[in-house]
Amino acid sequence: MDQVPALVGITIWLLFVENLLVGDLAGVGDIGPFLPGAAGRAISGQNPSMLLAPGIALVVLMLYAVASAVAGSHRTARRDAA
Repeated sequence: MDQVPALVGITIWLLFVENLLVGDLAGVGDIGPFLPGAAGRAISGQNPSMLLAPGIALVVLMLYAVASAVAGSHRTARRDAA
């Protein structure tokens, strides 16, 4: 039941929000390479002059995955078993 909103949210984030944040707002460009979409592009070898090194990008994506797993585990543990 929670999967559809999660997938829609991830899609909206990667396609629209992240590009708007990095492209339009001042000061956010410094953290732009550390956002999930930019880290994914860095691993695939796109635009190496503006993105992180592939190894560092992989570590960043793994940190996002661990944080998501911990948050999901915490939410599941606090939910009723009904």
